[in-house]
Amino acid sequence: MAKAQKSDKTLSDLLDHAMKDIYYAERKIHRTLPKIIKACSNTSLAEALSKHRDETSEQITLLESAFELLGKPAKAVRCEAIDGILEEGDGLLEDFGGTSAGDAGI
Repeated sequence: MAKAQKSDKTLSDLLDHAMKDIYYAERKIHRTLPKIIKACSNTSLAEALSKHRDETSEQITLLESAFELLGKPAKAVRCEAIDGILEEGDGLLEDFGGTSAGDAGI
């Protein structure tokens, strides 16, 4: 199938791309949160992030339902923005993880 020209792109195409981008980000965040939670020194922060992980799981399920309603497979497209944010976070965790400064960085 030939790739659509820019002039052939529609709002539906934009929605499809945005959903795939968000799906990638939510799944990546969901996989990364346990590492972040483990690096917390503050119990309340760890609990809040655990709750956030549960909410992220719900978001993933909602996105999968939306894909299904649109008759499309739940497919992710790489989101460089979330990759960059999480990479930056990895660096902070390496330098400050397990400290109150690390908690502030999180």
